[in-house]
Amino acid sequence: ARERRADLVRDHADQFGLVALGLLQALARLVAAPLRRTVDAATSVAAGDFDVRLDERRRDEFGVLGRAFNAMTRSLSTSRRELIERAESLEQSERHKSELISMVSHEVRTPLASVLGFSRLLLERELTEEQQKQYLRIIDSEATRLSSLVGDFLDAQLLEEGRFALRIEALDLAGLVVDHAERVVAYGGTHQLAVAVEEPLEIQADRLRLAQVVDNLLSNAVKYADAGTTVTVGARADSGRARVWVDDQ
Repeated sequence: ARERRADLVRDHADQFGLVALGLLQALARLVAAPLRRTVDAATSVAAGDFDVRLDERRRDEFGVLGRAFNAMTRSLSTSRRELIERAESLEQSERHKSELISMVSHEVRTPLASVLGFSRLLLERELTEEQQKQYLRIIDSEATRLSSLVGDFLDAQLLEEGRFALRIEALDLAGLVVDHAERVVAYGGTHQLAVAVEEPLEIQADRLRLAQVVDNLLSNAVKYADAGTTVTVGARADSGRARVWVDDQ
């Protein structure tokens, strides 16, 4: 009887063990699959993929874990995007700064050269009273222009934001062109100046901006044309507009 009872207990234990093993295998499958997906997702995040997501629809702990994990990856994705945008903005700002420095050095060079050149002439040469007055007027004009340029550089942000405004006024373009051609070319003494302007040439424009353009063209001609050659500056009406040109050899 004891042996039969022992056999019966053993049989029940075997059956229970088989059932328990089956349940454990099923449970392992239920746990292992989402756990493996979680590990794979975490590995992807560690590699820099913040767009990976877990299933949030489960009603167990893995569902809670999925919602927390997805909230984390969305936050990381947003932070990365903001950092990239900030880095691009800083790079653009540095590029604008370099462009501004280049622009300042180019725009300031011509009027500063005029101020220094004519000041040196006043100090080193015996000039008539009329010549002295003429040179002083040029120095005063170029110094005023330098002051205006400094103000413009401080307002360079307006240009970047598209809010830059021109100061339009009536002016004689022929007189402006000849005046600046004499300052940049003739008084420099290294090149010959030829003028071919149609006078008067009344226009509506920004005097300072036109002076900058003309001076840039003239200073480039003086800089790159051989000494002793001729620089020609011209201006004329052309189909309701004004055309200005600089020609060098």
